[in-house]
Amino acid sequence: MTCAHGVGNRLIQEMFNHSGETVYEHFHRVLGVINKLAKDIIKPHPHYNDGNCIGAIDSTHIKVHLPRDEEIPYIGRKGYPMQN
Repeated sequence: MTCAHGVGNRLIQEMFNHSGETVYEHFHRVLGVINKLAKDIIKPHPHYNDGNCIGAIDSTHIKVHLPRDEEIPYIGRKGYPMQN
């Protein structure tokens, strides 16, 4: 709810009647699990093909190559590491 709707910690505290510390702790636990599963969850569309595209223009994302242990923080919505 916090991520999907942009709702802050304070509103979540009020909605579920829990302390800010509890909301923070559980939010980060869930976020950690999602981060670990990111490679399995975030994948490109099966019919997407960028052909011979090696980059993009006008503040759009381009495909980059990163060390394997640094990939997750930079994976974009297309399912591969990106940098703006």
